[in-house]
Amino acid sequence: MKVTWPNDINDPITWTQYRLQVPVCAYMDDTIFLESLRFRMQNIVDIANEFYIINDIDINAKKSELIIINPTVEWHEQNIELGCDRSIIQATNEEIRYLRV
Repeated sequence: MKVTWPNDINDPITWTQYRLQVPVCAYMDDTIFLESLRFRMQNIVDIANEFYIINDIDINAKKSELIIINPTVEWHEQNIELGCDRSIIQATNEEIRYLRV
């Protein structure tokens, strides 16, 4: 944040600039990406990863879930890469809770 404060409105030489850097912390919960094809899903997640990197957002891939409905590929291919460390998120066949439901 930067602001210029005019000590004397008529004399710009007396104006003072104040700068303040404020660290930001935010939480992002319950994001859903939907897609019917794995490669398109990976493309969507890659774009999201770029956004996260640009904005210095860390994603906890360990808390991420991948649900595949009516899979047509082998189990070992049912995954995506997530986060700046490209963690492998394997599809789950277990019950999960979303928004505490």
